[in-house]
Amino acid sequence: MRYQPILLEGCLVAGRRYQFLGYSMSGLKEHSMWFVTPFKDDEGKQWDAASIRNSLGDFSQLQHYPARLGARWSQAFSATDPSITIHSDQIKRIADRKSPTGAEMTDGCSPISTELMRAIWRAYLPTKKRASTSSHPSALQFRLGGSKGMVVEDNTLVGKVICLRNSQIKFEAPDNRTFDIQGTSLRPKAMYLNRPLIVLLEFLGADCDHIIELQDAVIREVHSLYNSLEDASKVLQQHGLGASFNLPSLFSNMKKILGVDFQADDAQEGYRSDLLANSLKCSETHILRELKYRAHIPVPGSHTLYGVSDEWGCLEEGEIYATVFDEKKGIYEEIEGDVAITRSPQIHPGDVRLVKAVRREQLKHLTNVVVFSCKGDRSLASCLGGGDMDGDDFNLILDPLLHPTRAFPPGDYKPLEKKRTARPCDIGDVIKFIFDYIESDLIGLIAHAHLRFADFKDPGCQECLQLSVHASHAVDFPKTGTPVRFGDIPRLRERRKPDFLAYENQDPTERNFYKSNKLLGKLFRRVPLEHWIPEESDREDSPSKGNVIKHALRGVGLYDLGLPELQAPSEELHEEMKYLLVDYCDQLLTIGKVHSLSKNKDIPISEAELISGTLMENWSHHQRRREAVEAMNLQTHELIRAVKAEMQAKEMDHEHDEHDEGDKDEEGDEDNEDNEGNEDYHDCYEEEVGIPLIAEHFRRAWAAWCVAEEALREDPGSYGPQSFGFIALGRMLKLIKAAKEHV
Repeated sequence: MRYQPILLEGCLVAGRRYQFLGYSMSGLKEHSMWFVTPFKDDEGKQWDAASIRNSLGDFSQLQHYPARLGARWSQAFSATDPSITIHSDQIKRIADRKSPTGAEMTDGCSPISTELMRAIWRAYLPTKKRASTSSHPSALQFRLGGSKGMVVEDNTLVGKVICLRNSQIKFEAPDNRTFDIQGTSLRPKAMYLNRPLIVLLEFLGADCDHIIELQDAVIREVHSLYNSLEDASKVLQQHGLGASFNLPSLFSNMKKILGVDFQADDAQEGYRSDLLANSLKCSETHILRELKYRAHIPVPGSHTLYGVSDEWGCLEEGEIYATVFDEKKGIYEEIEGDVAITRSPQIHPGDVRLVKAVRREQLKHLTNVVVFSCKGDRSLASCLGGGDMDGDDFNLILDPLLHPTRAFPPGDYKPLEKKRTARPCDIGDVIKFIFDYIESDLIGLIAHAHLRFADFKDPGCQECLQLSVHASHAVDFPKTGTPVRFGDIPRLRERRKPDFLAYENQDPTERNFYKSNKLLGKLFRRVPLEHWIPEESDREDSPSKGNVIKHALRGVGLYDLGLPELQAPSEELHEEMKYLLVDYCDQLLTIGKVHSLSKNKDIPISEAELISGTLMENWSHHQRRREAVEAMNLQTHELIRAVKAEMQAKEMDHEHDEHDEGDKDEEGDEDNEDNEGNEDYHDCYEEEVGIPLIAEHFRRAWAAWCVAEEALREDPGSYGPQSFGFIALGRMLKLIKAAKEHV
């Protein structure tokens, strides 16, 4: 409770007192909170934490429920993107569809007219570089005042209309009508197996040998990293690695534009710099570690989609509708027949269900969503781990070898009673709940116990079914305020754990573990993972193989493309880029030290870990590693964004500061830099100012690369110049690519 006074009374930072404001739901799970210092807005109005919360809406109906009150505040602190302001006469309130037994069939979802969807999308597009598409998405996850959930396009609605249901209205906020977007169905997401799902699939009769084959295919794919730059690009992009430095795009362009590769040929010497080799090894280790300790196995041909309700009443009970559109290939996949559907986290054997995908003329305008029937006694979404349609993702497994061959009734997910205070609650009650949550959050413990019981017995045993109920209640704890009691969790008398539950820093052959003969144990032992940490280079020559790159650049025909020949940069430009390199190396070193687990805080993680976006040290908790990696990648992303802005010709700075080529759109496209050079090229030639600005962009990037090579010749082991050279090279290749398309 040592931190409770800080939340109650605030804290001093740089001479200012910051007050506790609230939290987002994801922030609560990470034990992070929002604080604010009192300030005046542009109109001179004074704001503090209390006045901000009071301005969010009418919470009078929640005044006795501190957990629910904090959860509703959190709606305002979730990451969203604004689009347009909805007029009050465009909002129509409609009733939820219910089953004959009174169960909600449209929980969290409502229709929106095509005209209003298009208006929202037009306003939203300029905020997201690379998000432009020939059409708008079929569904949006949104927040509108005190309402949130999903809206699905209804092409029968006339004019600009959005419908809201009671299940979406969490509190009244009539003065806030900005339509904020939290997610879109623009692109489908990949589908991955995980440990709890594998346990259930094995129990339900799926083909275990096929799951082993899927993992073996990933292992083979990982080893293909070293075959060629093109293969390395594909693997990194599929697994989201090297995104901050745009390594997938860089490797692909090095092969396509420069003609270089790992192996030498008659025309070109082989290229394999120290940093590139180490970054590939980091990537290999990361992917294999995800396989071994999380069973994170991709399922080709299967998809993860938002769930929406059938507003047309054309689906029967047990039927779904889904059409997946691949924007890059321009291919529509009409899903039909038997489909296994589930939702993460899975823990109850009934959380995986076999349903029938059908085609319906009324739904043909919907893509990249799974449409659920509103008929029957219970919604299908609620049968999948107690899900709903306010933004939940659902996994569609199309591979018939992964379909269950036995059925298990769905779990009965009845929520616990919400914790109520006798008097109207205040900020102190919400803060008390926060500490109750930190002390009583048992989700991880329950999941761990479930895997142990499932291995020792099976997922259908009484203990596992009891744990599935506790898991549902633990997930709802942030909203109900009622925790799962520690003493209610079943205990296994067997003290030893299955080997697949060993942490990264533990030996699974020790006596605390036993060899699991079930599928998770077999998968765990098949992954050939070795602990590896990049070592400092002790070579005396440059580790970058810059001579190979320089030779390849000379063979491109820069003059014919309107780009400057490779000459020594001017003294002024050389000094500017040298200063930029020094600043970059200092900041990169700081990031490296911050994320090092070494007892000596002056020892950073390797440069290869930073550019691949991984951490090689063993961690006892996977979630903490993922959080550290996410923070590290955010920091490197911002650093690289600033460096690229400095590499640009100054006349272009104002046009690209906000939407740098390294930015990702909201759908997480790893190779979204492809058009960056094109944009620069168009802008330059449209201005028609003597030497095209495209040439000045290239000249500056070339100077940056030369400065990096010079630094490596002087000190081959220096920290930063190799990755700085990668940034400059990536920039040059993009500009060459753009120039080739316009000759």
